[in-house]
Amino acid sequence: MGKRSVQSGQDLRLQAKKYVNAKDIYARESEDLYRAILIASVDGIAIMDLEGRVRTVSHRMSAIFDLEREEEAAGRTIFDFIIPEDHEKARANIGLMFQGIFTGPEEYRGLRTDGSSINIEVNVEFIRDSLGFPTGIVMIVRDIGERMKTDDNLRESEAHILAITSSSQDAIIMMESNGKICFWNNAATRIIGYTVDEAIGKDLHQLLTPQHYRERQNNGLANFQHTGTGSAIDTTQEVEVCHKDGHEIPAELSVSSIRLKDGWHAVGIIRDISYRKRAEAVLEASNRKLEALSITDALTGIANRRRFDEVLEQEYSRHSRTGNRLSLIFLDIDYFKLFNDTYGHVQGDECLRQIAQIITDCVPRSSDLVARYGGEEFACVLPETDIYGAVSIAEKIRLNILTRGIPHKKSSVADHVTVSLGVVTWQCSAGGSAVDVVAKADERLYRAKSLGRNRVDFFLANDENDVTPIAGEKAKKSPSKLIWKDTFCCGNPLIDSQHMSLFNKANELVSAIMSDAVNSDLILIIASLLAEVGQHFHDEQEIMEAEAFPGTAHHTKEHTKLLSDGTELFRKFKESILSADELCQIIVYDVILVHMLGADRVFFQFLCDATARDTSMPLSDVKRQGELC
Repeated sequence: MGKRSVQSGQDLRLQAKKYVNAKDIYARESEDLYRAILIASVDGIAIMDLEGRVRTVSHRMSAIFDLEREEEAAGRTIFDFIIPEDHEKARANIGLMFQGIFTGPEEYRGLRTDGSSINIEVNVEFIRDSLGFPTGIVMIVRDIGERMKTDDNLRESEAHILAITSSSQDAIIMMESNGKICFWNNAATRIIGYTVDEAIGKDLHQLLTPQHYRERQNNGLANFQHTGTGSAIDTTQEVEVCHKDGHEIPAELSVSSIRLKDGWHAVGIIRDISYRKRAEAVLEASNRKLEALSITDALTGIANRRRFDEVLEQEYSRHSRTGNRLSLIFLDIDYFKLFNDTYGHVQGDECLRQIAQIITDCVPRSSDLVARYGGEEFACVLPETDIYGAVSIAEKIRLNILTRGIPHKKSSVADHVTVSLGVVTWQCSAGGSAVDVVAKADERLYRAKSLGRNRVDFFLANDENDVTPIAGEKAKKSPSKLIWKDTFCCGNPLIDSQHMSLFNKANELVSAIMSDAVNSDLILIIASLLAEVGQHFHDEQEIMEAEAFPGTAHHTKEHTKLLSDGTELFRKFKESILSADELCQIIVYDVILVHMLGADRVFFQFLCDATARDTSMPLSDVKRQGELC
């Protein structure tokens, strides 16, 4: 019993000794840990008693407050390390701490030994024993001067950005990589119509992109999400942007990309260029007007000489490539100087305007050009027009001016205004020139005036090596002839057959003259031609009366004059007063081309319209059926 008691006592002493040793080891380890924390911490650490007096501080704490030695902090309180203005806030927070309320880190203005201040963040907590009772206070101090400076810079930068984006006249929009809008400035609202609340979080392309652009934009979005690149990135381009009310705004869009922590973002600047576009449209319209003015004759409103030269040159070049024929009409008002001397220049200007309007009304196609060539001279460029079409138009112009009846009592031709016209149809070639066409048309105009005025004189150029008038000059190597076309038909069998016969008879006369036939043969041909013309006129008048053509009386008067003139010319030819060339020119021109293809076509149109009325057939079908309109 005694032995066991002694043994038990020894065991207790050994256990106690081990406990004391373990406690010492633990204390030393805790001390070592404590010192390691004080040394390694990037924040300042101060250990204080419950009354707030400093017992020890870390090296970093000394550095923050510019202490030469750590021992200088001993005995100081928290109030010695902050400026007086922050003492009240510190007392309040300490009071809350003693009430068990955790206040978390608090920002103060720290006070250094040299009297300067720094920005610090302070966190205070109790040191407690094993039973949880407070035994001291630990204060953690962080120098936040750099952070404050960074925060200030950030706030300043944000203020600058806000000021820029708020005052910008351009819409500034940011889009996340998923296509959602994450920034929207005031100008975006003003330009596009959506408020910030309406725009943020919405799909940008659904909101702003016109429907016809969306597929392309959606295809590019997938690539942008991964690479931050795309066809629009780092470019400036003109686009249309949908307004809230549905209309499209012309805009100038500049786009750049930026990578943030949550992925790629696109920043777009949208400038409303509606005003610029309107200004450009006005400028373009003004330029068109200026261009029109530069190529328009101020008095008559038709093309001027400059425009005539341009178009003729262009058409000559084009016809050289296509091989089609180009026709040109020159027109001169007979005795216009006497008109001005008699009626004055005001009436002279009015006469020119009326003549220009008549010519314009007679030239049917938009591809044709009517121009004032200079003074009282006018010109018509007729692309892809043969001699028949050109002479028909020229005669129509002459007759319409004649029937307008503009008084001209000093004219030697008539008591009203008349015109003389020269017509040429040209086979253009690469080696030729538009100047040649002008020269030949001017020559024909002069010839029309020399033959008595108030008439059309015409010329057909077969090719660049053989330039021959239809009648009036010999050309044995390449005799010309009139070519019958189905478009000359009116639909009346008798008139059409007679017209065709007259064409053949006229060609017989032309061929005989160019072959140097003797006068006796020519006399027989001309007599036969005149007899056939007389019969045709008689039959045609009866048909006109039967059809109740309102122009029958005027037409009959023309027939009578043509026959009278033809008979008189024939007499002069037989008496050798007139050459066969001149007789042929007049008969073939006046009777065949001018009358048949000019005046007769007025009656043809009447027949065409009458057929449409009687059969209820569409006029277009009548035209196709008769090939005359």
